[in-house]
Amino acid sequence: MPPRYDEKPDDDPDSELPAAGYEELSFSLSAPVTGIPTGGSATFSVSIAGLSADKSLPEVTYQWSSSDDEVLKVIPDKSTAIVEGLKSGKAVLTVSCAEYENLSASVGISVIDLQNPYPFLSLSLSSSVPDEFITGSESAVSATVLNYPAGSQSPVTLTWTSSDPSVMSVSPTETVYDGGSMSVTVSAVKPGTAVLTVSCNEYEDLRATLEIKVENPGEYNKIYIDFGDDYQSAAPWNNCSAFQEYSLKDEQGLDSGVSLDLTPWKSVTDIFDSYYKTMFATEGPITFNGIEFPLEVSKDQLYIYNKDVPASFTVSGLDPEKTYEFTTMSIRFNGASNVREMTISVQGRGEAMSCVIKQGLKCITQAAAGEEPYCVADDWDSIDWGRFCKVFSVVPAEDGTVTVSMSGTKIGSVQQAHLNALVIAPVKPDGQD
Repeated sequence: MPPRYDEKPDDDPDSELPAAGYEELSFSLSAPVTGIPTGGSATFSVSIAGLSADKSLPEVTYQWSSSDDEVLKVIPDKSTAIVEGLKSGKAVLTVSCAEYENLSASVGISVIDLQNPYPFLSLSLSSSVPDEFITGSESAVSATVLNYPAGSQSPVTLTWTSSDPSVMSVSPTETVYDGGSMSVTVSAVKPGTAVLTVSCNEYEDLRATLEIKVENPGEYNKIYIDFGDDYQSAAPWNNCSAFQEYSLKDEQGLDSGVSLDLTPWKSVTDIFDSYYKTMFATEGPITFNGIEFPLEVSKDQLYIYNKDVPASFTVSGLDPEKTYEFTTMSIRFNGASNVREMTISVQGRGEAMSCVIKQGLKCITQAAAGEEPYCVADDWDSIDWGRFCKVFSVVPAEDGTVTVSMSGTKIGSVQQAHLNALVIAPVKPDGQD
């Protein structure tokens, strides 16, 4: 066994001890890589650390070894050594000193078969995506190839995919990896869950996944729509006063992602005639189905007159996996009751839902002679608003659309239909607050 640097060699009792100051010496091993491919090589070098400026470097004999000669071959050359990868595996490269047993250093090396890099080569993902990843936000995800033999092989290409780009998108979708870590940006598009996958083009089984949940605090907010070009309702109501396409805000004033298309040439059947300004009562507001309708809602409305085909519009951008309540108001004050019957229809997935509404309303104590008293109320507080406000439970079509159609019942030579308002409310799943 070699002597310590503070002991005399046993076979040389007259030799002198090393000069003072060598007690702090240590080996410093320069390791350019921790992995090499089979058939590849790398050069390692060692130096003596801890030598004070006023001391000379002692004479030492370097001894290099591999813990597994079948995996790692060592070709020594004094303070340097070339190591060659023979087969897939792991080995420890050690350099020691013949003169001083305490001077040694080691490094673990993976030898990787590039045709079969596993299990030594693996992908690891680290994410800065917050627990509450809300729609419209972005975050970073990084990939690291563990045991990657940096500097000793060609870069690899990483491909990034989202299981549902409509929920979570990723950019860029392809990156070139040559060591360290590689980051991409993930964007929250709409509520839901998507799986981010990163894979290596060169090695089929080298991949990693990360499940990302996208949330929208306002995904169950109501959307309020007031039809009419003269009387405007205050926020949170969306005032649709022209024949165009509208991007709708929700009850918190946030972009809902839902749009309503009143563009005439995009109508499913026929266009609306106009907006109608009705005679209206001065009481109010009107409350139905937990919704408070301001009087401005009842003062003007979408209107069709003497048409034999329905007029319709489309609501788009809805979640086809959700159920929605469509609450409508169709009312006209002080109109002749015998021409106030209309049909409203809501079409989502499956069969359309329709109902008939008696839309004329008079607050009088007695019906006029010959007039059907179905729209008569003694006073404002006794009005049954369920006659004029209807609730439809609808699941959107697969493209996220719902179509609302309306037509008047022809009585004599007149048929009319009115639509004052629409409230869209996503229905929360059972048990969700």
